[in-house]
Amino acid sequence: MLLYVLFAVVLALLATVEAEPQRRVRHVRRDDTKAPLSPVLDPFYVAPNGWEKTKPGTILSSREIQAGFSTTQKMNLDKAYQILYRTSGTSPDQPSYTVTTVLVPHNANADSLVMVMPYEDSNFVDCAPSYKIQLGAPAELNPLQSLEELMWTSMLNDGWILTVPDHEGPLSAFSSGMLEGYASLDALRATLAFEPLKLPSDTKIVGTGYSGGAIAGGWAASLQNTYAPELNVLGWAIGGTPANITATFYDMDSTMFAGLTAAGLAGIVDSYPEVNDYVGSVITETGNTALQYTREHCMSDIILGLRNVNTLNKGFVTNTQDFLKAPSIVGLLNNLTMGTNAELVPKAPVYMYHSVNDEVINFSMANRTAQLWCDQGATVQFQAFTGLEMGHVSTELLNSPFVLKFIRDRMANTDFGTGCNWTSTIDPMWQPDVLGAKLSEVFNALSNLLGSAIGPGDHLLKEHIQQGHY
Repeated sequence: MLLYVLFAVVLALLATVEAEPQRRVRHVRRDDTKAPLSPVLDPFYVAPNGWEKTKPGTILSSREIQAGFSTTQKMNLDKAYQILYRTSGTSPDQPSYTVTTVLVPHNANADSLVMVMPYEDSNFVDCAPSYKIQLGAPAELNPLQSLEELMWTSMLNDGWILTVPDHEGPLSAFSSGMLEGYASLDALRATLAFEPLKLPSDTKIVGTGYSGGAIAGGWAASLQNTYAPELNVLGWAIGGTPANITATFYDMDSTMFAGLTAAGLAGIVDSYPEVNDYVGSVITETGNTALQYTREHCMSDIILGLRNVNTLNKGFVTNTQDFLKAPSIVGLLNNLTMGTNAELVPKAPVYMYHSVNDEVINFSMANRTAQLWCDQGATVQFQAFTGLEMGHVSTELLNSPFVLKFIRDRMANTDFGTGCNWTSTIDPMWQPDVLGAKLSEVFNALSNLLGSAIGPGDHLLKEHIQQGHY
């Protein structure tokens, strides 16, 4: 119940936020809004005939929508659009399509674009950002995802246009890194080509994502130089990064976050036919039921419903010792580790941040990817947090002012330097003034609530999960 209280207070605080009149992003309560159609029923999500023959980034259709903060608070934007566009699946020769949502603030900067890659962490299409962001869509039980929207508010108040892709694609293939990277880069292409925005081709771009969103962000950064070199990307901010998907599967299995292992496996199964064939030959009925559960529920239900499950035992698969080591899957999983391919190296500067005590995503694998990228010529600033109070969730929130600062500095062409550097501090030295006086009050209040609802090292949140509720 503590997080529901947190959720309610966040909404109340947002109603008090005021920025300069020309850039105000207000949230107006709307309880009478008609619920939008699910992506399964909404014809907008169906690509028109002949879409396969178009180029990646081609706009297939578009519409104007009403965007909602936490689904019941209407965003007072200049405009909000959704774009259905052509992209690629797990490789450039595999046509696919997906949707991005574009949020345009009043007095938007005409040459700046921020791509936000939220953590969806599910294989259920009803959990896609484009659906959840529509005013009147069913609210998810987990208010933590709504905390990301606080950062969106600050970005919009800075006058930046936001594009928010459904980076998991039409099947919501969670953890399918290359697919997510292509979808993100093509969202940028489609947004730049969208005539109502009148964005120049050299628009300044920065991308940001945390946790599951960092899968999309890290792979978009890796693929950009070979897949979309024409984009003027100035930087990437990624944190809590699941850089090694195999290690992530093993680390989370049998823990309170084991449901994310099942969801990640389902995402790989659904996007790679050869993996689908292999897993289908060794999975049990119980295991298949677990994978299907991730295709019918959003992140919070997946975590709660499949907590502490062991997906590598005989109850789930028949070859427990070699399940992730079989020839039909091991090479593919290795290729989904960021930094292992010397041809896929970020071109733009990367700001990575991670807690060494992260209880969800292991610190060492993100650190290893940063080292590999640096060895291959990338420019990386890696920030490690050593404090015991810094868990996976708290790191995202407490470091958010510095993500915003990174974006502001990149948009201002502030010198980022070259090469790589590692810094280590106990915590982010909470400085909400980075956000500006108007929003700092909100984040200070939220920080206080964080202590009672999530706790140092996320221990209160973990207790709630173990008890089967948020």
